[in-house]
Amino acid sequence: NLAGQLFLQKITSGDAGSSYPVGIIAPNDFTAYAVLRMATGQGKVMGADYGLIGFDDDARSCALGLTTVRPPIEAMGEEAGRLLLRALHGEQGGLQVRLRSQVIPRASTDLPNREFPAGNSKVS
Repeated sequence: NLAGQLFLQKITSGDAGSSYPVGIIAPNDFTAYAVLRMATGQGKVMGADYGLIGFDDDARSCALGLTTVRPPIEAMGEEAGRLLLRALHGEQGGLQVRLRSQVIPRASTDLPNREFPAGNSKVS
């Protein structure tokens, strides 16, 4: 995972370029687990040395303390069914459906309070 390797290189080099915390938003929980394994192998502590967010809310996320984004799976299925029925009935159109995902905060983003450079702020 190139993104994870580059991120780890940055946080383990001692040259993070700033005094504020660094973090990564992984494209899915599986990738976040890979980053977690690599960082742990380098002696870094998730939620203290860096923030980490995944996507999917995989079953292991809770046990590992990974903050994740939970997609609305049931609503996605319902909307897919509606779109399929419309298509089967010959309805056309550029329908766009937007559904809200839910952020599930856990220990991986419970970073300690730190000083931020001017112009930057911690998002709670």
